[in-house]
Amino acid sequence: MKYTVLVLSLALAGCATVVKDSPDARRTLATQVVNELGPDRLVASMRDQIHQFVGRNLLPGMSPEMKQRFEKQSAEAMAIMKKYVTPEKIRAAMIDAYAQTFTAAELAQLQTFYASDIGRALSARQADIAVKTLATLQPAMQQAMAEIRTTTMNRVLAAERTPIALAPPAAGTGNSEAVAKLAADLYPDAQARFRHAQQLAAEGKKAEALAEYLWCYDHGMRESSQYAGVRLSFLLRSLATLAHSYEPARQALYDRRDAAGARLHANAGDYAAQMDFAALNRELGDHAANLALFDQMPADARAREMFGRTVFDDLVAAKRYQDAVACRSYAQFHQLFATILASSRRQGFMGSAGSMFITRNGAAELEALAGAGDLDHARELLKQFREEDPSEATRRVLREHLERAGHPELIEDSKAPDASKT
Repeated sequence: MKYTVLVLSLALAGCATVVKDSPDARRTLATQVVNELGPDRLVASMRDQIHQFVGRNLLPGMSPEMKQRFEKQSAEAMAIMKKYVTPEKIRAAMIDAYAQTFTAAELAQLQTFYASDIGRALSARQADIAVKTLATLQPAMQQAMAEIRTTTMNRVLAAERTPIALAPPAAGTGNSEAVAKLAADLYPDAQARFRHAQQLAAEGKKAEALAEYLWCYDHGMRESSQYAGVRLSFLLRSLATLAHSYEPARQALYDRRDAAGARLHANAGDYAAQMDFAALNRELGDHAANLALFDQMPADARAREMFGRTVFDDLVAAKRYQDAVACRSYAQFHQLFATILASSRRQGFMGSAGSMFITRNGAAELEALAGAGDLDHARELLKQFREEDPSEATRRVLREHLERAGHPELIEDSKAPDASKT
């Protein structure tokens, strides 16, 4: 690299020809420089690099069907791009850029350099330099992307906390099935190995099933955000079922719970570790461990609030209503509820998703509000639930939670007609 810079400096120093600077002179000289650079070759090389990068990093993780679909769409997109971004337009854009950036004298020196042997060698090998640079940087880029994905996911989960994603899809929810199918297409190994583990467990091959389950938990599903909900719900439940009759599976759950606890000891704000710790404790039936960790965190710590949302149900079950609403306020739940309803309407399964969310998540929020004495917001929430799902089945669930909170009268108040309409 130092040799190239030295040669370039000597070549430019030797070009002492005085050139009058004018727009026409700049454009003429810029055209000569661009001709020496050969933009067509550079663009083609860049296109090949992009295709190779995609092939190495994306296509191997796809099923054959998904890979074929992706390659077809990529070819169509490239054809459209070539239609509008032609070599002529690229060449003209480069000429304009050079003419606007350099003086005529500088362009004359560049043209002389790129017309020399070393200049032509530099131009011809720019693509090779770019390829080698990318190859050297690729491991670092992959590490950076992995950390970016983890950090982004932690922030999104901390901000949104959408427990509905952990619930099994309701009957007839075509969109949920489509999402699951897409995940299976993109990450066939995790999907296939999970199903294989379930089959092994059904056949009584417990050691083999455990190995497959743990691969899915530790690697396959951890590395795919598509399976974040499945990993901490269906997968863990399958592991817990195996643990009832197979002690190594139970020990594996404890080992992973302890590992998540160690990560939290090092960084209480590690949201992924919080999610793992809480979910593992639920499957182990150790709800007290979740509450104990919550109590160890400083009352004003952001990590405590985040973990409180994760163990919200545990707080409500323990009738720690003030702690529950301090971690997830009415305003936060209201925003989440509105998001769920809007998404349900867009995707065409409004009733089933809304009812499921009310009974699984809304009822706990209602109990927390009523138990904490925030009766006005509890009444507002009941009104929203009644408008979304007036069924008797949902009403029974809400009544049970209000009775636990000591305010069964609220369910009767919700039947009263709106005074503003009388």
